[in-house]
Amino acid sequence: MNVQAAFSDGRLARFLFFLYYPALCFTRRKNTMSISFVRTALLAGLVCLSAACSSLDSSMKRYVGKPIDIVYERYGRAPDTERVKVGENRYSYFWRFTYYYPGGQEYQGSSQNGPIITNYYSNVCYGQHSDRTFFTDSEGIIIDYHWALSNSWRVNCNNHVLGRPPR
Repeated sequence: MNVQAAFSDGRLARFLFFLYYPALCFTRRKNTMSISFVRTALLAGLVCLSAACSSLDSSMKRYVGKPIDIVYERYGRAPDTERVKVGENRYSYFWRFTYYYPGGQEYQGSSQNGPIITNYYSNVCYGQHSDRTFFTDSEGIIIDYHWALSNSWRVNCNNHVLGRPPR
């Protein structure tokens, strides 16, 4: 979902205005403005979602109009699928990055030895793919891009290096 496109041309400002409009106009007391918890939570969620989606989007957007060699240098490796013709005078380059992140601790159970109870926990980690596709013309100039995140899956924390892929 491209949040920037969904709220471009001032639509975000109009959305926020109509979200808070009833709280601004129809308060019972003159000096107090009652803004509901649900509206504030919706606004905070929207801000966080747009910030998270726009960070990768803006970092890929800076490559548009430049040669594909810059992406090779930035990512430090060749793409997973290189130069596939996808249309008239249009080629795609596909990179897949897999990153792993911690998910906290999970309760495994407990044991009792007399009056002492011991609880056992294990660390939980998840993996996720970050797919990035750049589209170029026949001269190798980037004209478009697309990115997607896969669903996450559980992994063993001891077998994987935690961290994010390059932007």
